[in-house]
Amino acid sequence: VKLLHDKEDKPAGYVCVIRDVTQRKLASDLLLKFNKELADKVKEKTEEIAKEEEKLKHVLNSAAGEFYVISKDYEVILISKPSEVNLARAWGKPVKTGYNILDCIPVENLVSIKNNYDQVFKGDEVEYETQLIVQGEPKWIQVNYLPVKGQKDEITGACVITRDITEKKLADMQIRESLERFNLIGKTTNDSVWEWNFETGKMWANENHQHMYGLSLDDHVPTEDKWLERIHPAEREKVRQSQETALSSGSNVFITEYRFMFPDGKYRNIYDRCYILRDQQGKPIRMMGSMMDISERKKAEEAIRISEETQRLIMNSALDAIVCIDTAGKITVWTPRAEKMFGWSEKEVAGKYLSDTIIPEEYKIAHKKGFETYLLTGEQKVLNKLIEIKAQNKHGEFFPIELSIIHIRHEASEFFCAFIRDISERKKAQEVLRSSNERFEMIARTTNDAIWEWNLETGHLWGSDAHQKLYGLTTEDPVPDQAEWFKRIHPEERETVLNDLKKALADPDINAWISEYRFLSGDQYLAIYDRSYIVRDSSGKAIRIMGAMMDITERKKAEKELIKSRARFRNLVENISGVYWVNDVTRRRTLYISPSYELIWGRSCEDLYNNPADFINSIHPDDKQSLFTVYETIAQKRKLSVVYRIIRPDNTIRWIAAKVNVVTDENGYNIEYGYGDDITEQKKAEEEML
Repeated sequence: VKLLHDKEDKPAGYVCVIRDVTQRKLASDLLLKFNKELADKVKEKTEEIAKEEEKLKHVLNSAAGEFYVISKDYEVILISKPSEVNLARAWGKPVKTGYNILDCIPVENLVSIKNNYDQVFKGDEVEYETQLIVQGEPKWIQVNYLPVKGQKDEITGACVITRDITEKKLADMQIRESLERFNLIGKTTNDSVWEWNFETGKMWANENHQHMYGLSLDDHVPTEDKWLERIHPAEREKVRQSQETALSSGSNVFITEYRFMFPDGKYRNIYDRCYILRDQQGKPIRMMGSMMDISERKKAEEAIRISEETQRLIMNSALDAIVCIDTAGKITVWTPRAEKMFGWSEKEVAGKYLSDTIIPEEYKIAHKKGFETYLLTGEQKVLNKLIEIKAQNKHGEFFPIELSIIHIRHEASEFFCAFIRDISERKKAQEVLRSSNERFEMIARTTNDAIWEWNLETGHLWGSDAHQKLYGLTTEDPVPDQAEWFKRIHPEERETVLNDLKKALADPDINAWISEYRFLSGDQYLAIYDRSYIVRDSSGKAIRIMGAMMDITERKKAEKELIKSRARFRNLVENISGVYWVNDVTRRRTLYISPSYELIWGRSCEDLYNNPADFINSIHPDDKQSLFTVYETIAQKRKLSVVYRIIRPDNTIRWIAAKVNVVTDENGYNIEYGYGDDITEQKKAEEEML
């Protein structure tokens, strides 16, 4: 409707225009409906996005790692709660969503961190590790800068992820230290250490192992075949079978002893201890061991070893006795060695519960509980391990055993095998060793020798009571050092003794140093006999020296007197008219014959020393039998007087009157002391008188 005006601008009428707006109205309603539906959809999606953002924030805030996301304008568009806290603490400014990250970074770090952002904006990734000190403790952090990409694979920003790797670093350090310790052990131990990887075939050995073959570390580690070739032929097959059985039996331990040929062609006794590493299926994947040269120990422990050195493998085991039980705990196998060890025959124990035989009362409840738990859950504590425990025999006597138990499944059967070794003798040996150590302590306290020890690496000194008394000190006083010892040696011998000691320490082939010198103790010089043993590391460097200083002053005086006495004795026997001799009757040796033997017998003293039978050969044939008869009783009678004839090389005959005394020396030998006089002229005079 529109108002009309005339020329004077007065209202003149109305114009009314009517249009049909039905379609427009329908379209408007449809548009309103569409807008409402669109608004509802937007609201629904907005709520979904909000929920997803809340979930994401929850994940970020609860994640062990920390991260934040920035746009290419350096605006923080997403940050985890831990990152907010830690960045604010590290940078001294709050870091929140919407902040410009460059405004938050400390000035001293701004250039390096911005360079990392810019590098990521170009599509690169940045990773580094850094160490921080948090509350006095070191922390290692791994930082990763990663590009953030849009739907069209364009780079829209950067994501920075930080992760605390302190535990990993500490674990790596422990592993590295463990490896270093392993390498140091491999270098310093006297054992020959080796490793064999069954999966890769790779072998490793330390320097001592290589030396056993006449090789160096630069040479290849000898193969199993080379190892077997050097085992004594009498033991080679047994050792090979023992190893195969250990590898196939499920045992984790393989121990054996054998004779092994060294580069000099000589066999030495080896104690070889191996540990077998298996995968989850029980298949051996690696084996590591050490070969110990026990040749010297063998001599000292022969009596003990003989009782324990029996066949290490009976059936499928490296132990002496085999006892098998079924899943009910009843005995199914009882070998002859078990009969001997425990006293029950196989017939007596077959079908009986193991707990009713060899298990002591104190272990029965634990045995039953552990057995039942393993059958129900598979949880175990003793299977496939080498343990020491106490067992009892038929007579109720207890003794120590070495025990290894394995669980065997074969087709439809299932049973347990125990491999048992009586280690009573070993325990006795250990007790002997303990007693030996105690005896050493007692000897150090009670012996008159001045025992001392010097650790060349640490400088530590130790001296026994007698050692301290030699210096006029007590055990409460510090042990005198080398300079004090050197100062107390007689000036005439001081440099010689010290130089000899230095040479002995410097020579890797010398393990003992012995010297005699005069030593000032109190106000007098004592004659000292100093014996010491040098301990060296694998390189031959001397690391310790231990010795004993013996006061031989009185012995020296006695030796001088003995020399004088011997001179007087020799002067006497060499000037008497008869012949004086000393014979070792037990070993048939001439120990001494006086020079007058050559005058009376007409034979050489030297010939008699070389051939004592020369004395018998000189006896007149008619007198030999009677002389032999008399001498047969000399060891019992100890004294005799006898007259006999001798024939000189010039066929002249001499009559000899001899007296003999026999004594037994400190070694149990019968020693004959005799004196013979030439009575030929006396015999002639007697014949003329007749």
